[in-house]
Amino acid sequence: MNTISGNSACNLRDLGDGNLDVVGTIWNVDVFSFVVATTCAGGTNISLEGIGSVIYQFVPTSTSPLFGGTHRLNLVSPGFGATTISQEPAISWGSSGVQIAAAAIFDRPPIVGPSGIVNTDSIVWYWYSGLNVGAPGFANFSDGISLNAGNVSNASPPQALQKGRSYYWAAWEWDSTGRVIESSTSVGYFTVSP
Repeated sequence: MNTISGNSACNLRDLGDGNLDVVGTIWNVDVFSFVVATTCAGGTNISLEGIGSVIYQFVPTSTSPLFGGTHRLNLVSPGFGATTISQEPAISWGSSGVQIAAAAIFDRPPIVGPSGIVNTDSIVWYWYSGLNVGAPGFANFSDGISLNAGNVSNASPPQALQKGRSYYWAAWEWDSTGRVIESSTSVGYFTVSP
């Protein structure tokens, strides 16, 4: 992970012709309020002076569920775009009342493929109802786990989130058999205050 801070003119100056992916970089300001310009001057976070582009963050829409074609559940807390002072925030959503549910906090945008979430290594906190703590619709941070390389069978106690960093989160619920994801929230994001 890279850290960019303390630059007086601009944080990142791109003069190239290719695309530069810096999602996951720790910046000295929140990426969701970046100033992107074509010149490198004071207050500019990214200066795009070439013909390429810089992929620095993904701002999700607040309307589409994470798992397409499912019933949409509502994000409750942290709210969409919220700032939290806690490095260990509780997660809550409007549950459909089923008993089989999961929620996750990601450090990169979640990617969904035909068999579920593809980039499980981006999950920094995970909760599911099989842990027998929390409940569908609400989980304390301490109720969840940290995954090692995205593997739920190789988990550890949850690690506090980084101050000044933005994260993504979502929750989803299966049918009564646990085979089909029937409902999910949209992808939310929040920032842990510095």
